[in-house]
Formats: sequence, C-alpha cells, structure tokens
Amino acid sequence: MARFLVDESLPPQLALSLVAHGHEAVHALDAGLAGLDDSLVYAGADSRDSILLTLDLDFSDIRLFPGKASIIVIRLRYAMSRDEFVAFVVPLIERFEPQIEQLQNEVMILEPGRSRIRPRLL
Repeated sequence: MARFLVDESLPPQLALSLVAHGHEAVHALDAGLAGLDDSLVYAGADSRDSILLTLDLDFSDIRLFPGKASIIVIRLRYAMSRDEFVAFVVPLIERFEPQIEQLQNEVMILEPGRSRIRPRLL
C-alpha cells in the first residue's frame, strides 16, 4: 500500500477514503501544510516519505521541487462533486497501484483510463 500526502486542492474525504482502503494518507490541512507555498508542501511530502497527490498542474514539473518524493497529478475532463470525485479517484489509484508503488522520484499523470510517468530529468 502507498503512503500519500493529499494536497489541499483535493477534498479531505479523499485521504479518509484512501486510509479506509488500506493506504496511509494525510490531508495537507491535517499536516499543517494548507495555504503554504508549493515548495513547502512538496517538502512536507518528502519529509514524510509520501507521494504528493494533487490536482495542481504546477507540480507536474518535478524539476522545480528538489527532493525524493514522487508526485501524482490527477487530470479530469469535467467537474465532479466532492463525493463523486472521491468515488472516482480511489478506484483509479487502486487500478494503477502497481505502478504507483514503483514510483521513484517521478511524476505520474493519472487520468481516467490511463497513466503517464515522467522521470525527473537531471
């Protein structure tokens, strides 16, 4: 099971649902990282040895965030309610869990039905 820091761009219920499905997850609000600069949020994920889970496309350029933590950017094509979002994302995370568990300092773009992994370019 994976360990996640759920960015404040995502609902707190997502972290709770991930925990209910056997993952370790904490929401940025609960970790004291809400409202902070992206670099500090990333540093929080890095210090927790967690994957940063976000909607924020600013995180898609991993070169801007020095550290070892991987990032998953969720891309959706349409708006959803909070409950619909959680019900959609948790199975998506579970579908791609083998790839997620293998992430090493990479960015995964997770979309309905597919994923793309971009390594950190040094």
